[in-house]
Amino acid sequence: MNNKQLYTAPEIRETVAQGSMSARLWTQKALARAQDFADDRIFITLDDNGALKAADAIDTRLSHGAPPRPLEGVPFVVKDNIAAAAMPFTGGSTALNLPMPTEDPPLVQTLKEAGAVLLGKANLHEFAFGATSENAAFGAVRNPHDPRYSAGGSSGGTAAAVARAIAPIGLGTDTGGSGRIPASFCGCVGFRPSTARYSAEGILPLTWTLDSAATFGTCVDDIMIMDRLLSGVASPPDQVRWAQGDGPRLAVPSAATLEAMDQSVATAFSHVTASLAQCGCDIVDVNLTEIFAFDAAAAFPLAMFEANALWRDLLEREGVSPEALAAEITSRDVADVFRQIFASPVLQQAYKDAMKAVQRLRRAYSQMFMSTKADAIVFPTVPVPPPLLGCGDMLDINGEAHPLFPALVRHTSPGALGALPGISIPAGQLALGLPFGVELDGPAGHDSALLATAAWAEAALKDIA
Repeated sequence: MNNKQLYTAPEIRETVAQGSMSARLWTQKALARAQDFADDRIFITLDDNGALKAADAIDTRLSHGAPPRPLEGVPFVVKDNIAAAAMPFTGGSTALNLPMPTEDPPLVQTLKEAGAVLLGKANLHEFAFGATSENAAFGAVRNPHDPRYSAGGSSGGTAAAVARAIAPIGLGTDTGGSGRIPASFCGCVGFRPSTARYSAEGILPLTWTLDSAATFGTCVDDIMIMDRLLSGVASPPDQVRWAQGDGPRLAVPSAATLEAMDQSVATAFSHVTASLAQCGCDIVDVNLTEIFAFDAAAAFPLAMFEANALWRDLLEREGVSPEALAAEITSRDVADVFRQIFASPVLQQAYKDAMKAVQRLRRAYSQMFMSTKADAIVFPTVPVPPPLLGCGDMLDINGEAHPLFPALVRHTSPGALGALPGISIPAGQLALGLPFGVELDGPAGHDSALLATAAWAEAALKDIA
């Protein structure tokens, strides 16, 4: 993949603001690249006419002397489990005929009002119930670095669009890792904010405890711009930004915590921690096995109970039976999950026990941050390389077979249960030449501080990323 085509949102905005390149030309370039990589199955809907019309309106606006906005002329994409006005709303499935939205939800409206140009709706794991974006209805999203491999999921289309330089920014969702996993696999930046920092309006739901919008960008600065817009929270004027040689304190999980990790990932991560330490980062070891145990006890029953409640309500409004929906879902793994949700629902007591484990997990995270005074935890976003498309339900990790989905979400799920902000940044390549990403998780509610830490780490890792 040719990264020379990558432009950040500020770079595009500057050329449009200065008049050296029009919004229409940037949009035409983006649409052409989308067509060039059509075989990657990145898009479900590509809105050429709507995007060019929006770009022309921007050029006209600027020609009349209007001041440029924060994302003036910047192309963006939206995962198709998020509504957008006058575009099909599929959820990545043909099983449910959702009405065409007539208005943009706040997430999309905010970016448009900041001057961004919506190109279309991105592909995803069907109904966002998976971590590979192997979608049997619209095609599997292919990894931009090698089409034989998964782009990750469930926001695989958005991550691939950014990595393919179709758009420098995009919107996705993250329940247990659906934003951070594809960012790591595709080699871009993916951010899950503290739970409830962004509006959830217009998002096809999975759970009320875990669901969050996610943002994607070519760099941390892209994410910071979107965060200020979507959260309405400006970075505080005294926000700490470290100089090289005087870095943040980062907590590195113990080997016991990061068990069952592919050897190539472990090797790459050791290079990352060495580079961070060399640049002035203060490294502290932490044992998060108790937190991971709480996650293992809580994540599945919580997600299945809440998904059952939300989807039964949604299907009742749409006049569709659970059995009819499951029968129409194209992806076998997703159909199986829906059948399990509806046929064998999690009992109320099991859900209450799961929520108790969540509270204990959140207290443990809070105590860990207080005792270590760490700015963030750093770890491999995913413990394994991107899997081959069509690999099935099992994954080989160092010669041992492991269930695929739990392996992919093992590192990202605890932070989601903890309501922590988490960001995956590129950190070099694995032995196969596929991207490797590291995640930084900060204390809940400290998103701006985490993004500052991530910007420092991004600069420290620039030579290996």
